[in-house]
Amino acid sequence: MASRIQQLLNDINTAVYGEEVRSSIHDAIEECYDDVTTAKTKADSATASANEAAAKSETQTNLAKTATANANSAATAANNATSAAKAAASSADDAAD
Repeated sequence: MASRIQQLLNDINTAVYGEEVRSSIHDAIEECYDDVTTAKTKADSATASANEAAAKSETQTNLAKTATANANSAATAANNATSAAKAAASSADDAAD
């Protein structure tokens, strides 16, 4: 890209006749437009990809938060079951005595 622009700018500088000057200016402007259009397309694509990745990341974060909440609930239930089992064992010991 850059070397093509440099060549076109050189053509503008070295053009002698009106036809050459107009043609050189036209070609340089057209090349710049093509380059900008291509860059915009690539930037738009990169933005769309980044937005998609961000959305996937947010989904994964929400899933991780749900899994953490479920794990905490399971741990609380296990602790409650352990306490109940200890109480039952204590009652059984008392009853056996």
